[in-house]
Amino acid sequence: MTDVYMYTNRGGRDHNEDCADFVFDENGAMFVVADGLGGLGGGDVASQAVIDTMKSAWKAKMADTSPSDWLRDAIEKANQVVMQKQAESGGRMKSTVVSLVVTGSRWANANVGDARLYRISNGMIKALTQDHSVAYKKYTMGEITYDELYTDEDQSRLLRSVGEDSRCIPDISESSEPINPGDAFLLCTDGIWGKLFNEEILVDCLKASTAQEWTELMLMRIMPRLTSTSDNLTLIAIKF
Repeated sequence: MTDVYMYTNRGGRDHNEDCADFVFDENGAMFVVADGLGGLGGGDVASQAVIDTMKSAWKAKMADTSPSDWLRDAIEKANQVVMQKQAESGGRMKSTVVSLVVTGSRWANANVGDARLYRISNGMIKALTQDHSVAYKKYTMGEITYDELYTDEDQSRLLRSVGEDSRCIPDISESSEPINPGDAFLLCTDGIWGKLFNEEILVDCLKASTAQEWTELMLMRIMPRLTSTSDNLTLIAIKF
């Protein structure tokens, strides 16, 4: 039995521009988190459009469609919807997205922007996504350390996002490696991972017996670290 818990909070912002949801049905399971880009206006509209489009695409999923092919098509559909909303409103609304799809023994993940997916298995944590940000590019080039990602001035400057014709390019990975009992996944926006070290996510997961308890342990760490300008907080915690 898969245990799932979803949480979202506006943090220190005036309103929440994050959105998340998940679906279980005969096709398997789909989890998705989106973070509307602040400062551009309409971030909440963009993130909601991403979630709604991907849920609709999941309902129309053909049984023989591979998880990676479905993710590529669904994110492209979401990109077109967000760009249509830009045209209708005259705005520049954009969003990030991270998604995990599980169908039978196959699973895949995709991301655009800096929302992340982690996997905890055999007592170890692994980030399955790489941020599409200037700061992360600096990290991969050796200009800053991993820990400096949390405070780098370019952390919020994204190189890819949903709502851009030429820069909505998802990184997609598919695996047939089994998901074993005891494995866990965390999808989250930068408002969550930016306040937690990977080791803290791992420790709290190993302590928790449920997805909700895992979330509550992480939030106990995060809440004292929030400021009046802290970003929205959104996650989906999954325990198998």
